[in-house]
Amino acid sequence: MEDNNKKDLNKKDENENDKENYITAVDYLIKQEELEQEAKEVYSKKFDKCTYDLGYIKQQVYICMTCTNNNAGFCYSCSIACHSRHDVRELFSKRNFRCDCGNSKFPGKCCLKDKTDTINEKNKYNHNFSGRFCWCNKVYDPDEDELMFQCNICEEWFHASCITKDKEKVSESFDDYICRDCVDKYNFIKKYKFMKNICFIPYKNDNNDQNISNENTKRKFDETDINNDELNKKIKTGSNDDEIKEQIKFKMNENNSDNKTIIQSDIKKNKVNENLNEIKLISVVNDNENKNKQKPIDVVNDNNDDDSDCILSLGSINKTDLNQRYDVFCNDKFNTVFCKCNHCKKMYNKLNINFLIEDDLTYEPEEDDDLDGTLFERGVKVLNHASRVPLIECISGYNKLKDKLTDYFKEFAEKKKVVTDEDIKYFFDNLQYQNKKNVY
Repeated sequence: MEDNNKKDLNKKDENENDKENYITAVDYLIKQEELEQEAKEVYSKKFDKCTYDLGYIKQQVYICMTCTNNNAGFCYSCSIACHSRHDVRELFSKRNFRCDCGNSKFPGKCCLKDKTDTINEKNKYNHNFSGRFCWCNKVYDPDEDELMFQCNICEEWFHASCITKDKEKVSESFDDYICRDCVDKYNFIKKYKFMKNICFIPYKNDNNDQNISNENTKRKFDETDINNDELNKKIKTGSNDDEIKEQIKFKMNENNSDNKTIIQSDIKKNKVNENLNEIKLISVVNDNENKNKQKPIDVVNDNNDDDSDCILSLGSINKTDLNQRYDVFCNDKFNTVFCKCNHCKKMYNKLNINFLIEDDLTYEPEEDDDLDGTLFERGVKVLNHASRVPLIECISGYNKLKDKLTDYFKEFAEKKKVVTDEDIKYFFDNLQYQNKKNVY
């Protein structure tokens, strides 16, 4: 009796497991409609043209973990036309990027454009092209609910929890974001701290962040480092003034939050001084006495461009802000609040960050008008316009498929077995294999 009860319980468990593994025909159709709608929203554009011929543009970039782990990305069209059955991941928008699909970094050719012998030397790559994001270097999980923000300048994505431990300070209501690495690099941004619609969140380092290496934190900046001997040599010999100023600005911004001694170098009076206005490299030192004497740092001045309308003239960077790292959020787009005076425009141009004040548009393929209606409705529409011979072939193919499915399901009916998703997948995989054998 006890054994019979155990058998009944085991049978009940098996039935419960079976229920979890099967769905009704109605549920299946509803699920298909949901998948169709999702596909329409995600892949609503035409994918018949590769963007390669458009050159280096801002566009949606994708990577393929199936094809290559080498630094390589491709456009929206290639993600569907060439990699639809692969492990494809979206990196979202990237500036000045040209499609790599089909070049020497990939094992196969591009289906849309022959690019076998090309290498896009101007493309820039980082750990995103290995499927990793943020300072924490984690692999992106599409099922993860955590909020992420994309930096307007470096276009890296960061977790809200990595930006600040105080989650209440960040929300989806912010329209734009600049990460603390980019604020360190372009420290004139700190002068906007007085503006109400810009939110500065101070970065507080703790022991939990020690696993993030300095190399990883600074990974996105690939400027060539110039040592101070070379810089002083250029100043003495009267090299290009603009070049010297750019290098000085870079030195002033470099590692200013790490409390490491940089260099203090007085620029000797010569003909360069006429344009540089005796700019000095500010020293950031650990010595508290020197810290107290340190004056607020300013954006490199160029008095030849006197612009009384400059918004930056209303702000300043004090010694506290100089050493404090900030993540910066904006309630609007930065291009609506950042200064556009002549002086600032020249500064943006020299730093190659004009996009901060321009309409930074992302390329979008044309809308696909053929996506109207369900797959069934579009199939009927095609059949109505088909000539007699293809129409007969379609009907014949449909009847063959119906007969094969009927025979396949008979076995389940006779054995009173439930048809699962795996059974359906097996049927069509086997059918596809048989069709390939008949072709070849």
